[in-house]
Amino acid sequence: MVGLQKGVSSEEPVFEAVLNWVKLDLEKRTEDLPKLLQLVRLPLLSVRYITDVVDNQSLIKASHACRDLVDEAKTFHLRPDLRSQLHGSRTKPRTGSVEVLVVVGGFGAMQNPVDSAEMFDPKSNEWESLPCLTKRRRYVTAAAVGPRLYVIGGYDGQSRLSLVECLDISQDKPAWHAVAPMHHRRGLAGGCVYQDMIFVCGGFDGTNRHTSLERYDPRIDQWTLLGSMLLGREGAGLVVASDHIYCLGGYDGVNLLNSVEKYDPRTNQWASVAPLATSRSGAGVAVLNDTIFVCGGYDGNTHLSSVETYNVRTCQWSSISSMTSPRCYVGACVLRGKLYVVAGYDGHTLLKNMEYYDPIADQWIVTESTMEVKRCDSGVAVVKGI
Repeated sequence: MVGLQKGVSSEEPVFEAVLNWVKLDLEKRTEDLPKLLQLVRLPLLSVRYITDVVDNQSLIKASHACRDLVDEAKTFHLRPDLRSQLHGSRTKPRTGSVEVLVVVGGFGAMQNPVDSAEMFDPKSNEWESLPCLTKRRRYVTAAAVGPRLYVIGGYDGQSRLSLVECLDISQDKPAWHAVAPMHHRRGLAGGCVYQDMIFVCGGFDGTNRHTSLERYDPRIDQWTLLGSMLLGREGAGLVVASDHIYCLGGYDGVNLLNSVEKYDPRTNQWASVAPLATSRSGAGVAVLNDTIFVCGGYDGNTHLSSVETYNVRTCQWSSISSMTSPRCYVGACVLRGKLYVVAGYDGHTLLKNMEYYDPIADQWIVTESTMEVKRCDSGVAVVKGI
């Protein structure tokens, strides 16, 4: 069964199921482990899980065939230039997971905030409408915990907001409802999810660019202020990689930024890391295979199509092929194992299409299906478990 396209959110439970099955009868089943491990997509595990968990299993250490499979997974992460040689079933995400991409709010064609929400289903390759927000707003942040989509902060045309609304997409008739507001009003804040809690930092309240970070726990409907960044910024990307939270680029009110800060949830401290090669605000930022992708944005003169990548294990930046068009105030996310960039502004017009990155060919491919509403400054998130 481990070789099937099952609806699992990661390979960790697949690996653990195989190991636990073998341990139930070591005498008879140990010889089956290499064959079963070939069906586990080890390259899709995080580097931390491979080194901290897989490497330390005595059954793995005792088998040359199993160690070869683990080495293949390490090569996949540490040598992106060799991934074309590793192309096969073990490097392909399982397609059974129920995931949809949602785009909400933003800046529309009439130069006004919009209230529309749209959902893309990768199985049908079609977009459909979701219930509209209760308030039109741009500069929003979006995040998802399970089937629940959260839209955070933004600008309604008059003021920046601390408002947070939630939509449970798994319900037959989903409807937006307000949850606890943030401590600070924020537009163009960065947002991400770590351990089923939402982290939001930076943003502009109409007067100040925030350094503050706050965390929302949906189980108790409560926001908690955490350690502040070194530099206040809006329009920055916020992502989780290797159990740390990274804030990248943005605008401090005077300068477009190339600086990057890393937050350690265990110590509640921020630290600077290697900067971007290009200063940029409004970039789309996402993480795939322990690599941070920073896509597009604006550098103060040009709306960018360039893409930079940061390997969190080697702490080094590199470049990949540029997107097919410039995109500023663009959303980025990983959907069913593919990196997508969504909507944005190309310097001349608002966009309503998406493109995804093919790492084997090192090229971007524009999807045929498009949203109904052209927009930038939108919230973009992947909702799972519907």
